[in-house]
Amino acid sequence: MCGSAHRRTMPAMKPGVSVWCLAIAVLAAGAACNDKDKKAAAAAATPAPAPPPPKPKAPAGATCASNEDCGDGMGCAPDKTCQSYKTIECKSRDTTCKHEGRCTGSDRGCVAATNAECAAAVVCEQDGRCTAQDGKCAAVSAEDCKSLCQIQGRCTVQEGKCVAASGKDCKDSEACKMYKKCIAKKGACVKT
Repeated sequence: MCGSAHRRTMPAMKPGVSVWCLAIAVLAAGAACNDKDKKAAAAAATPAPAPPPPKPKAPAGATCASNEDCGDGMGCAPDKTCQSYKTIECKSRDTTCKHEGRCTGSDRGCVAATNAECAAAVVCEQDGRCTAQDGKCAAVSAEDCKSLCQIQGRCTVQEGKCVAASGKDCKDSEACKMYKKCIAKKGACVKT
């Protein structure tokens, strides 16, 4: 209502109304209009608040809900952790990851990067290849062959695998006691 487009005309002065009263009324109306105009101008001059800064991207191994939560070159894997897209692909392969323990994506393809990957793989249980070495799971110590030694006589580490290297390996095993497989031949205990 304030401003030149909405000016009110003043009613005719009644006799007995002083000029002072009229001046006070005009000043009060003008002050109210000025306050409204100032508030409108201030609101128009105030910039809109800036959008919040982008959420920092999570590093590899951090929990996530979607790909957008993870850093560049990474996605949210089925286990809800941020991983490289190569690693996500490697983990989805049954033969490569679940069987051979090569679950981490790298420039060399799928590799066994940790002992935990090897320990969870089929090759650990079947062949004693429970230690990550040069991108593959391998048997590197007697500890890796411990369970295979007792059951199958495969107690000796050779070329990254647990093998039955001697008759002694076989004679102390359950394979010899139960199935008469007491002679070492080509890395395994066989019947005499």
